[in-house]
Amino acid sequence: MRLLRRVADSPSPVGRDNVIGLEKQQHFEISRGGHRPKVGHRVWEQKISEAFDWLISNGLLVRDSSQRSDNWVMLSELGKNMLAAPDSRRFFEAHKLLAVTLHPRLETRVRSMFFSGEIEVAVFTAVKEVEVAVREASRLGKEIIGVKLMAAAFKPGEGPLHDPDIPTGEQAGVMALYTGLIGALKNPSSHRQVDFDDPAEAVEVVLFADLLLRMLDRLAAQPS
Repeated sequence: MRLLRRVADSPSPVGRDNVIGLEKQQHFEISRGGHRPKVGHRVWEQKISEAFDWLISNGLLVRDSSQRSDNWVMLSELGKNMLAAPDSRRFFEAHKLLAVTLHPRLETRVRSMFFSGEIEVAVFTAVKEVEVAVREASRLGKEIIGVKLMAAAFKPGEGPLHDPDIPTGEQAGVMALYTGLIGALKNPSSHRQVDFDDPAEAVEVVLFADLLLRMLDRLAAQPS
C-alpha cells in the first residue's frame, strides 16, 4: 500500500526504477538514523521489487501508454478505488472474493455499485433482485411481499416453486434459505441504515443472493 500511495502521489510520468529508488533511499536514511532495519539493503530492494510486481499482476498498476518503455506506470481504476476506500486491504480482499461472473441480474448493476463504494446499496439491490425474481417466477400477486412471498412460493408440497422431486424436509430447507435472505438481510436495510464495516461480509451476501438466483433458474426451468 505504501508503494501504491507513492505512485499516486508522484508527478507523472512515474518510473518503476524511480519508485524503488525512493524506497531504497528511505531505507538508507533510516539506517543512518540509528534504527538499523532487520534486513540488508539488497534483501530490502528485492522485496520492494516483488511488491511492485504484485501491484502490477493484480491490476492495481498498469503500463503508462503515453510512454515508450514498460518501466513507466500509472494507477488503474481499481488502484484508485482501492486507495480511496476507508480500508484498502479489506477493499482488495472483497474485490478478489467478487472476482466471479455474477448472475445476469446482478453482474452489471451490483458490481458497479459495489466498486463505486455504494456497498449498502449494492447489497440491498442484490437481495431485492431475488425477491423480484421469485415474484416473477411464482406469478404470485403483488399483495404478498417479503418473507410471506418466499414462504408462499416455496411452501413444501404446495408452493408454485416447490421441488416435488426432493423430500419435504429439503423443500422446507430451500424455503428457509429464501425467507432467511429476506428476513435477515433485506428487511433490516429496508427500515434502517445498515453499515457493512467489512466489505468481505457484504460480498458474501451478494454471493448468497447470486446462489439463490441460480437455484431459482433451475427450479423455474423444471416442468410444472
